[in-house]
Amino acid sequence: MTTKTEMIENIVADLKQSDGEKWIRILGQYHPQYHEVPVWVLVENKDQIEAAIRYLQDKLKPLQSDQDDVTVSFVSYNGDKEYSFGMFKGDEFFSPSAISYLYEKPFVNERSQSVFDVEYPMEKWALIRDA
Repeated sequence: MTTKTEMIENIVADLKQSDGEKWIRILGQYHPQYHEVPVWVLVENKDQIEAAIRYLQDKLKPLQSDQDDVTVSFVSYNGDKEYSFGMFKGDEFFSPSAISYLYEKPFVNERSQSVFDVEYPMEKWALIRDA
């Protein structure tokens, strides 16, 4: 019997096959203490998001349940800025009109270390950590 954690790991491993094609990078984890399956999608820009949503809706649907919500956030990096295009929670993400829930204008913040920097410290966009 496959556990929820194993199922998530398998789905995320499959999704990573589209890194560099549908998005730059994708990461996901299981946070049972919060009843959440967060998925982070690093995109080049907003133009990649609509196709990514349609693709991910099908792939992530098995992870959505009455016990756990899938949350999906889309971000991009440009120099020392991070652009957040939207964060979806649960059924909102699986709606046919999910694209309409993106922020009208992205939230712009100073770039700080993220899950992507930790997972991919050698990428050109990764923040260099002090030794």
